[in-house]
Amino acid sequence: MSTVLTLCAMGIAFGFGGFIVFCAWLFAIVIFLSREMPRTKEKRVRWIIHILANSWVRLMKKLNILRIDVDELHKLKGRHGLIFVANHPTYLDAFFFMSVFKNLFCLTKAGNLEKFWISGPARQAGYEDNRSHLRLVRNCVARLKRGENLLVFPEGTRTKGPIISEFKRGFSSTAIQALVPMVLVYITSMNGPFLRKGQPFFSLCPKLPIWYQFRILGEIQPTEGVTSRSLARSVEEIFKNATI
Repeated sequence: MSTVLTLCAMGIAFGFGGFIVFCAWLFAIVIFLSREMPRTKEKRVRWIIHILANSWVRLMKKLNILRIDVDELHKLKGRHGLIFVANHPTYLDAFFFMSVFKNLFCLTKAGNLEKFWISGPARQAGYEDNRSHLRLVRNCVARLKRGENLLVFPEGTRTKGPIISEFKRGFSSTAIQALVPMVLVYITSMNGPFLRKGQPFFSLCPKLPIWYQFRILGEIQPTEGVTSRSLARSVEEIFKNATI
């Protein structure tokens, strides 16, 4: 694809992405003003986010801007009360998960909920931040026991290089207390430095289509007596072996 066509395609992708953010904000405000119960509001906002994310993915695939393999994730759409543990190569990773799952809540950095473009929909969808570890684990355990699915990137930020960074233990503490399975998902981004850590959002013009693959490395059910530290290190080792 020529440089001009690539720039036009990326303009469409970012433009439609901006429209989706606007729609997410609009629906979040409408649902916030409704008289429904808080949990019902959260489910509705998540469903809206899912529809918008799925629409963006479908359009990008039709325009040959995006090529993505999420077939293994689709096999889990009927499961509930799961913790999806994934590496985090680029900005779009969580967005792709949301395009597949309707009732998914995310664990995010506290600072992300202060960003204007994400704060409204994220708060209304019940996403949890890491400001307080104890509150975070307590809330996540309660949500998982209600059958909600959790997405967590245990590195705490996007992967800084080809090697997985050290995993934080919040996800393993949550899994042990909730006694729910962890599904380990390895994300491969074949786009060079595009959207990666340390790269400005609009700085690069990648070769199109951009490619992503989501591969399930396994499922782990916490057992009695295991510690959060040892469980986190075991999961981290599985991810590091997947990069070899």
